[in-house]
Amino acid sequence: MSRRILVVDDTPELVRTARRRLQAAGYEVATAADGLAALEAIEQSVPDAVVLDVMMPHLNGFQVCRRIRAEPAWAHVKIVMLTARTSAADQFWGEQAGADRYLTKPVDPVQLADALREVLDDAGGA
Repeated sequence: MSRRILVVDDTPELVRTARRRLQAAGYEVATAADGLAALEAIEQSVPDAVVLDVMMPHLNGFQVCRRIRAEPAWAHVKIVMLTARTSAADQFWGEQAGADRYLTKPVDPVQLADALREVLDDAGGA
C-alpha cells in the first residue's frame, strides 16, 4: 500500500513538480492551494504526511501545522514544512508548531522525496 502525501502550496509550479517526483517515488499525492483547503483535504482523507508551505493565504503553514498537531486523530501525520524564509527564528517556529522537518525553497524534488522517506521511516516506515 502506497503512502499518501498532501502537498500544500500556493505556487502551482512547485505543486506540479512535487507531485510528479513524489508519484515517481511511489507515493499517492493529493494537493491543496492554501491552509483552509489543506485542513478540508485532511478531514476527507487523512494522509501519512503533509508537505506544507509556510507563507500561504487564509491560514499560514504554522497555523495549519498547529491545527494538525492539536487533533488527536491526526497525531501520526508527519509534516515537512517548506519556505523561502531561512532565518533560525523561522525554523524555530516551525519546530515549535510541530513540524518534523523544515526545508528551504527552492527545494530539490529529490531532497523533498528523501525528507519524506526519512520522516515516514522514523514512523515505522514504508
